[in-house]
Amino acid sequence: MNSFYFSLEHSAWWLLLIFGVSLGLAWLFYSGKNIWNNRLTWLLKSLRFLSVFLILFLLLNPSITNVKSYKEKQTFPILIDNSQSAVMAGNTEAQLRSGIDQIFKILEDKGFKPELLVHERTAKTSDSITFNYPSSDISKLLYDGEESTFQKTNNPSILISDGIFNSGVSPVYKSFRNDIFCLGIGDTIARKDLILKSIENNSIAFLGNKFTIRADIQAIGYPNTAIEISLKNSKGLVEKKTISVKTDFYQESVDFIVPAETKGFQRYSIEISRSKGESNTQNNSQNAYVDIVDDRENILIVANAPHPNIKAIRSALLKAENINIEILIPGISEPKSKNFDLVILQNCLIGDIPESKNFIKENTSLLYIVGSGTDYGKLNLENGLVEISSRNQTDQAQAILNPSFSRFKIGEGTGTLMSDLLPIEVTFGEVRLKGGVDILLFQKINGVQTEKPLLVFGQTKRKTGALLTDGLWLWRMYEAQSTESSKNIDEIITKSIQYLSSKEDKRKFRIYSQQKVYFEGDQVQIETELYNDLYERINDGAFILSLSAENKKPKQVNFQSSEGNTALSLNSLTPGIYKIAGSTKSGGKALSANTEFVVKERKLEMLNLTADFQLLRELSNKNGGKFYSWSNLNQLLIDLDKFQAKAIWKSSEKTRELINEIWYFCLILAIISTEWIIRRYSGGY
Repeated sequence: MNSFYFSLEHSAWWLLLIFGVSLGLAWLFYSGKNIWNNRLTWLLKSLRFLSVFLILFLLLNPSITNVKSYKEKQTFPILIDNSQSAVMAGNTEAQLRSGIDQIFKILEDKGFKPELLVHERTAKTSDSITFNYPSSDISKLLYDGEESTFQKTNNPSILISDGIFNSGVSPVYKSFRNDIFCLGIGDTIARKDLILKSIENNSIAFLGNKFTIRADIQAIGYPNTAIEISLKNSKGLVEKKTISVKTDFYQESVDFIVPAETKGFQRYSIEISRSKGESNTQNNSQNAYVDIVDDRENILIVANAPHPNIKAIRSALLKAENINIEILIPGISEPKSKNFDLVILQNCLIGDIPESKNFIKENTSLLYIVGSGTDYGKLNLENGLVEISSRNQTDQAQAILNPSFSRFKIGEGTGTLMSDLLPIEVTFGEVRLKGGVDILLFQKINGVQTEKPLLVFGQTKRKTGALLTDGLWLWRMYEAQSTESSKNIDEIITKSIQYLSSKEDKRKFRIYSQQKVYFEGDQVQIETELYNDLYERINDGAFILSLSAENKKPKQVNFQSSEGNTALSLNSLTPGIYKIAGSTKSGGKALSANTEFVVKERKLEMLNLTADFQLLRELSNKNGGKFYSWSNLNQLLIDLDKFQAKAIWKSSEKTRELINEIWYFCLILAIISTEWIIRRYSGGY
């Protein structure tokens, strides 16, 4: 069904003026000309009126809208959980495809447009469905089904699943627009099984330290049985432990304490010994990957006496595994290390504590925490950032985040929180900045933001920072009181210290993976960076990258970078530790670099093969549907036969401006030509 209508950009009242002008011009042009008979004169006047009117009509910018209406079938989503567990217990792929085809056919016969949806994609036929997806996110699958339907409410859909979800959130706790009918597949009977549920370990360990690998074990159907758990690495068995299973359903965590002996990524395999009658042995082992490093950053806090700021800094850095903190307080605490990347001077100067000079080299970064006990005259001479004119008076100020600060990024939530915290004591007086200084925090005094700095950073021979208050610990306490967390203040502390203690990378060729750990099936991105002698980025480099995996021959890849394309993508990598050695030439010199990353296996689908029909029942009852087990497939087909598809009328509009229509100009030309021909052959010229 097609229809159309005209619309004008300007008011239709202008048509009266156009009509009058066209009529007047036609009348004036032919008034006083009596060379034709009366009938022919009126015809010529009419033609002149039409041509002028059609031309002036274009001034209103008219357009034609064509409306096309058509009927479309109602979509009926068939949502199929095609994860690996779907065919590992209870049903075969052939059985599932046969059932899907029966459902598809009966819906087609009832006037629906059935649509097969599996995890992350649609399927044209059941034969194109492979039951090998590595995880189950039932909630996302249901949301995908909603997006495929046209109606907003009460649209039916069918979910074919074993009810096992191991990704996303439980669908029972979500609300869905569609009515959901569930067809349960798989086996609800728990079988005898020994399961390595999960492995917990730190992603980084430091050379020479020890770290813990924790294995969570679950045993089903093996009461009063001893089972062995082994930890292995590339050299063989590291340790073996035995646990006693006490009940029919038993869980226990086993800890292995492992020495960090070799740098780089190390793979550790934990295996549960197989037992008689075990239904699934694919969940008996998992791998843990640990990056063993030897580049810890050493931080020294120097103070005249104990201060709450020391505890605040140490607490904020607890999660930063690559930072080692030591303290120098004369007569109380002496550092064990000799070399430090950053020295924090808590309310003191280098000259105040002579011992501190032994740990401050020419390139050692410094952070001054300035308080009421600081000698400002000596501070002005010693630091290269600020110059303070003060008579040892104090003021109360809040902190305002500088949005233009670019040395590192601070979250928006942190900036908002800083301005809401209670004021703390700051130095009262004039603060002048020296060259090359960036301000992270400004002072807000009595509710008014000022240009006075509170936290600044700069670099001459060394990186230097200055915090013009020793109330850091109060910030942390205020945030904990108001939000039950100190993560925002901890972010400022951690990032400031990481920036100051980080070493500048002077390499002209670098390669690195955008992540250290990937999962099987992920796309791996290898970034390349090449610089000239002025450390300007070169975007058109030619690289040779050698990719090697455990016990496999290296694979060589040639990569040409360009503007906006400096990363090499790698797909379909099997689990394991990968090392990449890269080489290139720049300025006639050969350059090399290397990196490594890990691809971890996905074993989510192997951990649990017991179907959860109760979840499917709750899901269908909550969302206006009904639950059917696979044995009741025929009843589902009978109920589907009672459905009737609703006709869905849709329309599309296409608007065209009349000034762009050729036929309109042809019409005007035809009218003008007709008038000319009549006049030409009637003696008007």
